[in-house]
Amino acid sequence: MRTLNFKSAIAVTLSLFFVLLCTPLHAQYENGSVVGTIHDASGAAVAGATVTITNTATNISTQTKTNSQGDYEVPQLRVGVYDISATAPGFNQAVAQNISVSVGGRQHIDLSLKVGSSQETVEVSDVTLQIETESSQRDQIITNYESEAFPLVSRNYSDLLALIPGSRQAPTAAFTSSVNSLLRAGSFNVNGQRSMFNNFLLDGIDNNAYGESNQGFDNQIIAVPPDSVAQFNVVTNNESAEYGRSSGATINVASQSGSNTFHATIYEFIRNTDLNAAGFFKPLVVGGTGITTPFQKPTFNRNQFGFNFGGPIIRNKLFFFLDYEDFRQVLKPLSVLTLPTQNELNGILVVPVKNATTGTTYAANTAIPQSAINPLSLQIISYFKQLSAALPAAGLSTTGLASNDYSVQVPARVLQLEPVVASSVRCLQPPIALRRQALEA
Repeated sequence: MRTLNFKSAIAVTLSLFFVLLCTPLHAQYENGSVVGTIHDASGAAVAGATVTITNTATNISTQTKTNSQGDYEVPQLRVGVYDISATAPGFNQAVAQNISVSVGGRQHIDLSLKVGSSQETVEVSDVTLQIETESSQRDQIITNYESEAFPLVSRNYSDLLALIPGSRQAPTAAFTSSVNSLLRAGSFNVNGQRSMFNNFLLDGIDNNAYGESNQGFDNQIIAVPPDSVAQFNVVTNNESAEYGRSSGATINVASQSGSNTFHATIYEFIRNTDLNAAGFFKPLVVGGTGITTPFQKPTFNRNQFGFNFGGPIIRNKLFFFLDYEDFRQVLKPLSVLTLPTQNELNGILVVPVKNATTGTTYAANTAIPQSAINPLSLQIISYFKQLSAALPAAGLSTTGLASNDYSVQVPARVLQLEPVVASSVRCLQPPIALRRQALEA
């Protein structure tokens, strides 16, 4: 029965996959659009002009025609660089090259057609983008170049939220403990709101780690590696109704996708104790009885490694992008502890002790009979006696105590985060976006 169910599940999944290849799926958030007006040399609108927009990475083209006012709009464009051409009977072809389309953005590009043969082309490269007139929302774009080029200690792209005006790192972003060296990623106060009031979107999908307790290491469910982020947009004020939910910021992330050429990246970021400097001044810990614990470099070994790979499945139509990242860390800070002396473990105290139950008084510097010690206490003492060879025989003559008398480097945190395995398959004719995200234990 299990085998039958598994085969049925595979059949349904494959059927759904091929249906999706033939069905346009319009993701509202991570795509951009291009709008503009086509006019002639005199400034008059050119109606019925054909506008073609081509993605330079995938060679996918989208066509539309201008209306009676010469206006055009091409929605649902993936983040990337495009060439725009406009043609009309009796006019030269006008081409604008290297037009960047941003996540959730609306680029306004106007072209002017000159009278002439349709076989002649007027090229305009790197058209200067006009002032934003299509939206009143306040936002800021962080590109893939920035997310890759800026130094990110823990490789969290969300750390770049610190670059956004009106944003500050939240108190919950402090170290989650004194020894694990990890921060709560994506925890920023925007517009004076708590970090849980931000809205994380990944390719148009809700990516928020809900929970008022703010437990865990991230405000997101899936933290995409910086190399796999094509671009993200941070909307901080007057956002449009399509977003909703957040009184803080909306962090709209578009992941990388494949193109007509194969690209691969393999990386590892290392932090190792042998590479760490100890500094000139090395502090010593002096115990109450004069025991000196020399400085020991704390163990800090971190390995963060992964790869990504993208390319065409069917050129100009179907593309894939895969990424994988793993995180492993071992920390052994030096701990100087105060443990019982050998005399104290053997019941020899420097002051008289009275048994509150029997009223018997045991003289100073004489061993308390084990029969008078609680069995549970004896069990605890037996564990300490396993370390007795490293403990001082006696403490101060007045109190018997020996503070800071035992040093050890114990693995305070051996951490291996669940590796993130992400893949995307994109068919862009007609435009669709199909993404599968999974966490692999």
